[in-house]
Amino acid sequence: MNWVATDVTEGVFGDSWNQYITAAVGDVYILYVDNWYMTGFAFDLTFQYQPNCGTPGFPPCASISCTLPVEFLGLNGERSGSAVALEWSTGSESNSSHFIVERSKDGTNFQPIGRVEAQGSSNTFTAYDFVDRSPSAGVNYYRLKITDLDGSSLPSNTVAVNFRSGELPIQLYPNPANDVLMVSSSSIAGHALQWRILDASGRMVSGGNAAALDDSGQLAIPVRDLEAGSYFFELKDVDGGSRGNARFVKQ
Repeated sequence: MNWVATDVTEGVFGDSWNQYITAAVGDVYILYVDNWYMTGFAFDLTFQYQPNCGTPGFPPCASISCTLPVEFLGLNGERSGSAVALEWSTGSESNSSHFIVERSKDGTNFQPIGRVEAQGSSNTFTAYDFVDRSPSAGVNYYRLKITDLDGSSLPSNTVAVNFRSGELPIQLYPNPANDVLMVSSSSIAGHALQWRILDASGRMVSGGNAAALDDSGQLAIPVRDLEAGSYFFELKDVDGGSRGNARFVKQ
């Protein structure tokens, strides 16, 4: 059934729709409300499943109370150096609380990585942004949990941003190095990592596991026992994804 609200004899507060539905037991109906621009305002839908329902001597009517949610205009994401810049916007909001930013490596299992407070209640355009400074190598999937004041939430659309292997830049210093080689990159902050050092022939001469120092995005690698020469430093996460590589010289 597609019934257009063209009954203009009652004004905006009339019932407008007065076409009945012949319903059978077990039938399921989905009502699509289109072109209703008063986002955030409550309205009532009353379904009269028997003539004269609600009047004395007759059964009550079935009623649904509805509130139009946040008018979400979409999530977008793109690379910004070694980070991912996320942007989204709303056309209006009603009793919105916050947005939880989630990230996934497979597009299915998402983990929260940040929170952005919502406007609350607004009938105007509002823009939001969030920067993920620690994306994984490969494809990163992002979505939002749009959360209301009552704790209920809905997911947004999902966007994918790709960091191909080796594209996450790292900095090595001092270079040349003597006792300790410092590794710096915003992409390693807070991650469990694996590293190794290869000599000029490609032979592994040192390696180990480490965690970034707090959220500073820095690692201290001992190189005191290496012979003088040119080396290749390689950094990976525990799943084997590349976190970057660079050459350095040991004095």
